Amino acid sequence: MRYSAPALGRVAGCLGQPMPVPNPRHRLRVGTAAPILPASSLNDAATGCRWTLSTAGQIGAKARVLTYEGSGHTVYGRSAGAVGAVDRYLISRSVAADGVRCPGVRPS
Repeated sequence: MRYSAPALGRVAGCLGQPMPVPNPRHRLRVGTAAPILPASSLNDAATGCRWTLSTAGQIGAKARVLTYEGSGHTVYGRSAGAVGAVDRYLISRSVAADGVRCPGVRPS
Protein backbone atom coordinates (compact mmCIF):
# COMPACT_ATOMS: atom_id res chain seq x y z
CA MET A 1 0.00 0.00 0.00
CA ARG A 2 1.36 3.42 -0.89
CA TYR A 3 0.86 6.27 1.57
CA SER A 4 0.65 9.85 0.36
CA ALA A 5 -0.08 12.66 2.78
CA PRO A 6 -1.40 15.79 0.99
CA ALA A 7 0.63 18.07 3.28
CA LEU A 8 3.83 16.16 2.50
CA GLY A 9 3.25 16.69 -1.22
CA ARG A 10 2.79 20.43 -0.70
CA VAL A 11 5.98 20.71 1.32
CA ALA A 12 8.00 18.52 -1.05
CA GLY A 13 6.84 20.68 -3.97
CA CYS A 14 8.79 23.60 -2.47
CA LEU A 15 12.05 21.73 -1.95
CA GLY A 16 14.81 23.06 -4.16
CA GLN A 17 12.78 26.11 -5.12
CA PRO A 18 15.16 28.28 -7.19
CA MET A 19 13.53 31.55 -6.17
CA PRO A 20 13.50 33.18 -2.73
CA VAL A 21 10.36 32.73 -0.70
CA PRO A 22 8.05 35.63 -1.70
CA ASN A 23 6.56 36.05 1.78
CA PRO A 24 9.14 35.00 4.39
CA ARG A 25 8.27 34.78 8.06
CA HIS A 26 8.86 37.98 10.00
CA ARG A 27 7.89 39.57 13.28
CA LEU A 28 4.52 41.28 13.22
CA ARG A 29 4.42 45.03 12.89
CA VAL A 30 1.10 46.19 14.33
CA GLY A 31 0.38 49.90 14.56
CA THR A 32 -2.98 50.49 16.15
CA ALA A 33 -4.34 52.25 19.19
CA ALA A 34 -7.25 49.81 19.45
CA PRO A 35 -6.93 46.60 21.47
CA ILE A 36 -6.66 43.37 19.46
CA LEU A 37 -8.37 40.13 20.51
CA PRO A 38 -6.49 37.01 19.37
CA ALA A 39 -8.56 33.94 20.23
CA SER A 40 -7.85 30.23 20.16
CA SER A 41 -9.02 26.85 21.41
CA LEU A 42 -6.86 24.97 23.87
CA ASN A 43 -7.28 21.76 21.88
CA ASP A 44 -6.94 22.99 18.30
CA ALA A 45 -4.83 20.47 16.41
CA ALA A 46 -4.40 22.79 13.40
CA THR A 47 -3.26 26.03 15.01
CA GLY A 48 -2.13 25.45 18.56
CA CYS A 49 -2.70 27.84 21.43
CA ARG A 50 1.03 28.58 21.55
CA TRP A 51 0.72 30.27 18.14
CA THR A 52 -1.89 32.62 19.55
CA LEU A 53 0.27 33.42 22.56
CA SER A 54 3.26 34.05 20.29
CA THR A 55 1.18 36.35 18.08
CA ALA A 56 -0.08 38.22 21.14
CA GLY A 57 3.48 38.58 22.39
CA GLN A 58 4.51 40.14 19.09
CA ILE A 59 1.53 42.51 19.13
CA GLY A 60 2.43 43.63 22.63
CA ALA A 61 0.36 45.46 25.21
CA LYS A 62 -2.61 45.92 22.85
CA ALA A 63 -3.27 42.15 22.64
CA ARG A 64 -5.89 40.60 24.93
CA VAL A 65 -5.90 36.80 24.51
CA LEU A 66 -9.19 34.90 24.63
CA THR A 67 -8.84 31.15 25.25
CA TYR A 68 -11.67 28.69 24.64
CA GLU A 69 -11.04 25.70 26.93
CA GLY A 70 -12.37 23.17 24.45
CA SER A 71 -11.71 21.63 21.07
CA GLY A 72 -12.08 22.86 17.55
CA HIS A 73 -10.35 25.05 15.03
CA THR A 74 -12.44 28.13 15.69
CA VAL A 75 -13.54 29.90 18.85
CA TYR A 76 -16.57 31.88 17.71
CA GLY A 77 -19.75 29.86 18.02
CA ARG A 78 -18.29 27.25 20.38
CA SER A 79 -19.89 28.60 23.57
CA ALA A 80 -22.03 31.47 24.79
CA GLY A 81 -19.02 32.90 26.63
CA ALA A 82 -16.84 32.92 23.52
CA VAL A 83 -19.59 34.41 21.35
CA GLY A 84 -20.30 37.10 23.95
CA ALA A 85 -16.63 38.06 24.30
CA VAL A 86 -16.10 38.29 20.53
CA ASP A 87 -19.39 40.14 19.97
CA ARG A 88 -18.56 42.72 22.64
CA TYR A 89 -15.17 43.25 21.03
CA LEU A 90 -16.55 43.63 17.50
CA ILE A 91 -19.58 45.74 18.40
CA SER A 92 -18.24 48.04 21.09
CA ARG A 93 -14.46 47.37 21.17
CA SER A 94 -14.94 46.24 24.74
CA VAL A 95 -12.35 43.68 25.79
CA ALA A 96 -11.83 42.04 29.11
CA ALA A 97 -8.45 41.71 30.76
CA ASP A 98 -5.77 39.68 29.01
CA GLY A 99 -6.05 35.95 29.59
CA VAL A 100 -9.84 35.58 29.56
CA ARG A 101 -10.89 31.95 29.42
CA CYS A 102 -14.23 30.51 28.32
CA PRO A 103 -15.13 27.00 29.51
CA GLY A 104 -15.37 24.33 26.84
CA VAL A 105 -18.76 22.97 25.88
CA ARG A 106 -19.31 19.36 24.82
CA PRO A 107 -20.59 19.14 21.24
CA SER A 108 -24.21 18.08 20.97
